[in-house]
Amino acid sequence: MSGMNIMMLYPEYNFKWDNQTSGIFLSSVNIARTTALVLSLPLATWCFNRFMPSVTGPDSLDILLIRISILAGAIGYIGYALAPTSTLFTLAGIIASLDSISLAVSEAALSKFAGRANMGEVLGALGFLQASARILGPTFANLIYSQTLKGAPNLVFWGFSVILVIAGTTTFAGNPGRRSNISNEEASEEEIYLEGCSSLR
Repeated sequence: MSGMNIMMLYPEYNFKWDNQTSGIFLSSVNIARTTALVLSLPLATWCFNRFMPSVTGPDSLDILLIRISILAGAIGYIGYALAPTSTLFTLAGIIASLDSISLAVSEAALSKFAGRANMGEVLGALGFLQASARILGPTFANLIYSQTLKGAPNLVFWGFSVILVIAGTTTFAGNPGRRSNISNEEASEEEIYLEGCSSLR
């Protein structure tokens, strides 16, 4: 989202796109993003539950989807930087649009890890970070692009790809077992409460 303006300015400068070509690019990217969220994500969830039931819980699927979508985003931004033609640039945009899955899955995963008691705090902090990113991200991206336009106009895409690689690397530092512990603790509390109620009867 931070690089959307640059995705329009860069091909107009490098490939001499007109409004029609830019519209085709935006339509292709948005169709791919919608398809990924509406069709690919539910299909991946169904296939995971159907053919890999022995893998531990839904946390494994969440982390796997986040890693795949971040990898697709990094590949897409590298494709932006290296694309020599308009067709390859559009293909890179379609691949990069798959990183929209990571946002949807990460919100669900964070709510699972936080537990019911901390749900509001986590969602509030996540909303604040997203709002800040929507303001600061495009500002810094456009500033970098304006300063590197003459020498290296694709430098900002390399910067986005590095950020995504770092984000993907941090997913290996998580602890998927934490949510199950929280769930077990909450389940134990509910069992104790139910036992207490039954004893009062």
